Amino acid sequence: MSTRIKLIILLILYVIFGGAISIILKFIYNQQSEGRHFYHDLFITQLMFLSEIFGLPAYYIKNHISRKYSKKENEEEISKDKSSTQENTLKELSNKKKFLIILFACFLDFLACFLSDLALAFVGGSFAIFLKSLILVQLIFVLSWCLTKKKPIIDQRIGFFFAWVTIIIICLSVFYGEKDNNEDKDFTGFIISFFMVFFAMFFQSIQSIIEENITRNYIIHQFYIIGFEGIFGFCINLICCIISYNIKCDIVKGESKYSENICDEDDEGIWRLENALFAIRQIFAKTALIVLIIFLIIIRFLYNLITISIIKYGGALTRGLIENIRTIVFWVFFIIPWVSEDYRENFNWLRFFGAILIIVILLLYLAVFKIDERITIRSKIINIANLGRITIESNKVEINSEDDKEDTLNELEEK
Repeated sequence: MSTRIKLIILLILYVIFGGAISIILKFIYNQQSEGRHFYHDLFITQLMFLSEIFGLPAYYIKNHISRKYSKKENEEEISKDKSSTQENTLKELSNKKKFLIILFACFLDFLACFLSDLALAFVGGSFAIFLKSLILVQLIFVLSWCLTKKKPIIDQRIGFFFAWVTIIIICLSVFYGEKDNNEDKDFTGFIISFFMVFFAMFFQSIQSIIEENITRNYIIHQFYIIGFEGIFGFCINLICCIISYNIKCDIVKGESKYSENICDEDDEGIWRLENALFAIRQIFAKTALIVLIIFLIIIRFLYNLITISIIKYGGALTRGLIENIRTIVFWVFFIIPWVSEDYRENFNWLRFFGAILIIVILLLYLAVFKIDERITIRSKIINIANLGRITIESNKVEINSEDDKEDTLNELEEK
């Protein structure tokens, strides 16, 4: 299977599994057990890292199958696989450096999850989800541009501009766009939520670029990376869960708006920063929660493998772009009429307009519109003419030989 077909399949699966995770989490957070809603940010993050650990068994199983299968193949068939031939040119990386890089990427992932979940305590709804995917693309685009020093084409620059316009529209949708919403919005909470999402995506964009770099330039499998990220992340998050359990919140109901959203209250009325033990009790007290959690871990495991594979074959920016499609799928699912009122999102005209703009932005970033095609052709003609490799007769461009043609195209591509 060619890399291109493999990437297309991965992108489709990413949207399906990613949308499923967002939908399952919505249902989990709205479940009531032991007299309380099941809303435990750090505990859910712990489940995410737990699902990543299964990447290691997947890595060793895949390695075993690959070795067994490669013995039956001849050299001609193996050479057809571009990814396997490319491995011969990859660099070696010591175990110490591997673990340090993976640990750093894992720590960034933990910070990103923590801040993006915490942002929901200040502004609920789909605002943070829309904002996360948009800002992620922008930051990856800017960081990649700075690192590679490769000038983006005009399509992508226009997409970059439209993306910031869309971010402004999504921010305005917190205050406007809903017909039946007369609730007063807290501007302070919105600002806190915005910056939490921004820094969360800043950390995640760096993590994605690190993963892209090591999977493409070094001899290290993507499943190996995701597996050890899970182990490190599980340990880091477990320490945070233990510390958070011992931090009690002094809350007066109705007077501590943000604190009530951040802290957990157990069935005895005790408020803690994170009550993982109560979360476990809630899970085993309700069958629906057990089923949802099992589905979440399985789907999250597959989603993690798909995500790291997309970063390897398509790059960090591709992952960021497809994340926006996942966001739209999630939002559309929860505004359809047959979803229960407990889960349904209010239809917002500004958010709907933002979703349309997101699709346009994706097409611009992927250069589907080919806005700079005329400029490219004109620059090709000028460059070729300067090289003296063409003669222009009757407005037609002729290249002296096939070798010259190939050389010229290669030089233009570099420029």
